[in-house]
Amino acid sequence: MKIRYRFEHESLKTIEFPVEVDAPASRREGQGDWTRLERHQCENCPLNAATTPYCPAAVDLEELVSTFNAVMSYERVRVVVETPHRNIERDCDAQTALSALMGLIMANSDCPILANLKGLARTHLPFQTMEELLSRLAGAWYLGQLLKQRKGQTPDWSMSGLSALFDDLSTLNRAFKARIDSAARQDATMNAISAIAMQMLDVQYSLEDCAEELEQFAIGMD
Repeated sequence: MKIRYRFEHESLKTIEFPVEVDAPASRREGQGDWTRLERHQCENCPLNAATTPYCPAAVDLEELVSTFNAVMSYERVRVVVETPHRNIERDCDAQTALSALMGLIMANSDCPILANLKGLARTHLPFQTMEELLSRLAGAWYLGQLLKQRKGQTPDWSMSGLSALFDDLSTLNRAFKARIDSAARQDATMNAISAIAMQMLDVQYSLEDCAEELEQFAIGMD
């Protein structure tokens, strides 16, 4: 399944970034020193530089960071997101557009931590609200627990495992911001990863008490 982002910007003109969801893991090597695994490696990273010299997510993001290296976060872009089922268009600042695409690329990467989000990449929703994100997260989590139960495994209906995952993602995002900061000349990509990190932090707080907020999206409660 392919999702394509098309950007229109006054200096970059029109540029496209296709993302092949569920494609085989890339074995490409990074070109920049900032893509090396040991450069700002996440504290909770399970990979070893001896066998995996490059950070998988950084390698996947390298072209995007290079392309938007001279773009400021407030500059306006027009972005069209093409999916197999619908197209979504938006005029916004570069930071907002890049945050949406970076989130998709990272969720689709071969990083062992980010790989937990691959299911969400298949139903990618750019420019989502916090309510939409929480609803998608809760739905995907409970689907996973239902499938575990059907396989005779122990489900986690309390979402404690989801909270633990977002603890890991917060640690990852802090390290990844330092990694991006070392590569970018202007602030569009820097602020895009910061926006992702802030969104993850908001999710962490919301997961602690989101039952009432999510009730409006629930079905089968009668």
